[in-house]
Amino acid sequence: MALNLNQWKKHYDLSGKKFGKLTVKKFLYFKFQNKSHGNVSIFLCDCCCGGTKKVARHLLLKGKTKSCGCIKVVKYKTDEKYFERINTQDKAYFLGLMLTDGYSNERIKIFGIKLSPVDIHILKTFKKYLKTDRPIKIRKDKKYKYGKKILKPRLSAVIEVGIRKMVRDIVKLGVRQNKSKTVKFPNNNIVPHSLMHHLIRGIYDGDGTVGSDGKPAIISASIKFLNGIQKYLNKYNIKNTSILKYDYVDDDTGKQVKFNRLEINLLLKKGSKKYNFSKKTGQFLKLKDNQKALNAKRFFKMIYKNCSNDLFLKRKKEKVIKYLF
Repeated sequence: MALNLNQWKKHYDLSGKKFGKLTVKKFLYFKFQNKSHGNVSIFLCDCCCGGTKKVARHLLLKGKTKSCGCIKVVKYKTDEKYFERINTQDKAYFLGLMLTDGYSNERIKIFGIKLSPVDIHILKTFKKYLKTDRPIKIRKDKKYKYGKKILKPRLSAVIEVGIRKMVRDIVKLGVRQNKSKTVKFPNNNIVPHSLMHHLIRGIYDGDGTVGSDGKPAIISASIKFLNGIQKYLNKYNIKNTSILKYDYVDDDTGKQVKFNRLEINLLLKKGSKKYNFSKKTGQFLKLKDNQKALNAKRFFKMIYKNCSNDLFLKRKKEKVIKYLF
């Protein structure tokens, strides 16, 4: 049965009542919400700060809206200065991980790291260094169609931070929105040389791999990024590297995928007399297996040098030990 105006005012009008910092000024109109709830009442409210806001009746009664937006609730503790300067090995490592498996959204002011649930231990370590009590969330990717194929949703472990200052800092370090094809390798103004091998370890943990032959590689859509890593590896005497371009059709999606792959080749630089390189045949002569893998070993010894025991992906290091050491 429909209510007359006096009955509605008696039972539903909130004019004059206070909710948090809001005081209800007057009823404005009804707004259709959905078939289940029908119309909802919209009220104009005055805020203690001098602002105004239109609020639905149920949001006021449930305490979900308490101000015009002037109240900023700090829900979680976080070291907001963490990414101001890269001056410790943990910051260098997590910057490397952010450049590969991290993301930022400059519009809504948020950044985070997304990994497989198998690697959740590294997100717990990130929480420790950030001095934050933010939760690590397990998310299920949306099920979607690609052509005629229905892709199965996957689980991901995610930690996100929504602090404006930190987003600005992380963007200055090179972790920009939609960075896949444009990301660049940081120079020594951003990461000191003494910490650069920790950064490269973070990059390797994010987008690196090692085959059963012991050959390590780093994959990226950005050729500039891999060029920067390749040049820097020369400083560590890791010179026999190559960047290859791949173009293939993904079996799951049917989509054409393009990416670049930086490979740290097993053999040392050609022409090295020490390892009996034959200029005539173009082959290395009488090399033992451990000598063939020396270049790859040099790479891994470099990235794990003086490494804290909680700043690497366990499964990747176990692979390295299995295939090379």
